[in-house]
Amino acid sequence: MKKLTVVAALIFACVIAFGQQNPTIVFDEKTYDFGEILAGSGPAEHVFTFTNVGNEPLIISNCKASCGCTVPKWTKDPVMPGQKGSINVTFTSTKVASPKAFSKSITVTSNGNPNTMLLTIKGHVVSVLTPASKAVISNSAIDLGEYSKKTVSTSFEISNEGTADLVIKNIEAPDYIKVTPKCSTIVAGSKTEVNVVVHTKGHDKINENIVITTDSEKTPTLTVNVLGNRK
Repeated sequence: MKKLTVVAALIFACVIAFGQQNPTIVFDEKTYDFGEILAGSGPAEHVFTFTNVGNEPLIISNCKASCGCTVPKWTKDPVMPGQKGSINVTFTSTKVASPKAFSKSITVTSNGNPNTMLLTIKGHVVSVLTPASKAVISNSAIDLGEYSKKTVSTSFEISNEGTADLVIKNIEAPDYIKVTPKCSTIVAGSKTEVNVVVHTKGHDKINENIVITTDSEKTPTLTVNVLGNRK
């Protein structure tokens, strides 16, 4: 009985070890929403990024879209363990707006685990885009470096790359970090400077987040990381 148990354990260990050698594909995201796409505006593209978290080279043999309006292009070379690859998906809209939103699938076939995976793109082809704001920050991280002064001043910018005005609703930061935007409403196509004053007294190491809340549906929250060390 003991011999059988030992043999069974060895077989199980070999199966586990063999299974760990398989390439394994993990996508950063499996669904992407284009939102509104203007009818006849030309191709819209999105890149799906994946990582091979297994221990063997990953090879994508095919990517098949659910319709001819969607064309995938993918990394053809083997993706080594720990490395990244991508699938670029192009959607070409019709010249006429549709009353319903679209949803298209891309079936990804590989030698990985799992063998097949499904990606999805969706959106809505419209005749007129709904005005919307879109906030973009110039720096997602501010490195104060090594500081010796009691206060350190810096700044970053928030741009509105949308088609409607953007309103900064709220800013959260630790008490010793003062954050002041030059204006709280950013007109479409413009930007504003945000001043940051850090009171470093009693803080030998800084690693804090500034969280900015806006009225934008596309970018409701922005985060800026503040780093630094006392000299």
